[in-house]
Amino acid sequence: IKNRDFSGNSGQAIKNSIYQFLTSMISKGGSFIFTIVLARLLMPELFGIYSLAITILLFLVTISDLGFGGSITRFLAESLGNKDKKQARSRLWFLMKNKFLIAVLFSIVLFFSSGLIADFFKKPELVLVLRVGSLYLFISSIYLIINPIFLSIQKLKYSSISEIIFQASRFFLVFFLFYLIKFPINIQVIFMLIILSMGISLIVMVVIILKKYSFLVEGETEPVERRRILKFSGIIGLSAFGILIFNNIDKIILGYFLSSDFLGYYAAIMTVISGVMGVLSIGG
Repeated sequence: IKNRDFSGNSGQAIKNSIYQFLTSMISKGGSFIFTIVLARLLMPELFGIYSLAITILLFLVTISDLGFGGSITRFLAESLGNKDKKQARSRLWFLMKNKFLIAVLFSIVLFFSSGLIADFFKKPELVLVLRVGSLYLFISSIYLIINPIFLSIQKLKYSSISEIIFQASRFFLVFFLFYLIKFPINIQVIFMLIILSMGISLIVMVVIILKKYSFLVEGETEPVERRRILKFSGIIGLSAFGILIFNNIDKIILGYFLSSDFLGYYAAIMTVISGVMGVLSIGG
């Protein structure tokens, strides 16, 4: 990919598609294998709690996005296409500040409502997991608005690099802690390791932006068309919410009606199926 001549717009599109395909394969393949490792490590009951917790967290991460990720891709790319760096920087800061505040708000609400959620599902062991998960919610929300920046500037190789760092670091940390050191199995610790891995990848992405594309975050800003941006974000958020319900309602319902071990078996089966389906997909 690096040495190939991708001159012209069509060539750039092909190059971007290849990198996006690689990032998708790394993400889906890594998640597929990592989930299988956790299923073997936690066994059905604990894996069921983990699956329900991660479903709730991903549900909240998607809701808290409110379409801001899609808006960064759309409006930042428009400004850069017009060679207006000041406008690009202003739009990016507007979206990132709002996203940051919403991520903080959702994380605080989750932390203090974890007991109510655990009571709803009749699974008291969810309380501590979701309280740790509130930090996961915040880090994941910030992590998901960095990748659209690379998409906007058409530097998708950095998205591939960040995904490799995330997948490799969480594999290493889990293997080191639970297989080499023989640390007692603990779902909260697993979430802390995932948060640490995501944090490492996030730091790498921020350093790349500050070193190579500092004009996006440094310099003067100007007022932006808030209504237009928020309207677009709302439409993207609503469409994502529908897909979110469709993809996760099964685990939410089963988590309410069934015991943790049944949910663990179901989640393991669906992981295998979705993992195989992921291999067959291509980049957007």
